[in-house]
Amino acid sequence: MKRLACIFLTCLLLSQVVHAEVYKWVDETGKTHFGDKLPETAVAEDISKSLEKTNLDTSAKNITASFSKTEKTQDELDYENQKESERQTAIAIPCKRLKKDIDAIAAGRRVAFYDENGKEYNVSESDRGKKLNEWKAAYTKMGCQ
Repeated sequence: MKRLACIFLTCLLLSQVVHAEVYKWVDETGKTHFGDKLPETAVAEDISKSLEKTNLDTSAKNITASFSKTEKTQDELDYENQKESERQTAIAIPCKRLKKDIDAIAAGRRVAFYDENGKEYNVSESDRGKKLNEWKAAYTKMGCQ
């Protein structure tokens, strides 16, 4: 137990913040010196307080949130094109079905309407018009071409 207390005390003492004074003085030849001990023969100035804020990064205070758009690399452009091609492939069949149904309703042909359980149901003429508008909006929202 005594050993544990000794280790704890040692760690506590070592973890204390070390604060050293920094002195500046000019010798008889006019040369400026810096040190952490007072010189014996010259008058020195304690410059510790003026150094406390040295090497602090304050540049973030001056940054505004305006970043310019950089040009994309060819790899980035190729990746975006590949993703767009994959997206177009994925929506091709639903878009084709939707376009077929939109054209059929617009032409006045018979279109089957199904509920969420897959069962066909009849709709009135006003509901056909509403469905036509809904499907056109869905077609545009999906990005069909």
